[in-house]
Amino acid sequence: MPTQPVIDHRGDSAPAAVVDDYPLGEHPPVTWWQVQNIPYGLYVEIIVPVAISAIEATLDLISIALFGKSWSELAGPKVRVL
Repeated sequence: MPTQPVIDHRGDSAPAAVVDDYPLGEHPPVTWWQVQNIPYGLYVEIIVPVAISAIEATLDLISIALFGKSWSELAGPKVRVL
């Protein structure tokens, strides 16, 4: 009895005995952080403040180029008078 071709996970036609590249459901890592195993606390403690500082520095450069004052000088104090 001839075997019928089957479609494997890559969409290719293959003989009935399909050899899977990852036999036990294992898959290669998709992104670099899955390989590095970086804890989420690192994002909160280091990466987020660095991102905020980079944004503030960018705003300072733009505001100095346009208005001659830093962003904090343009924004002014955050004091409300009742």
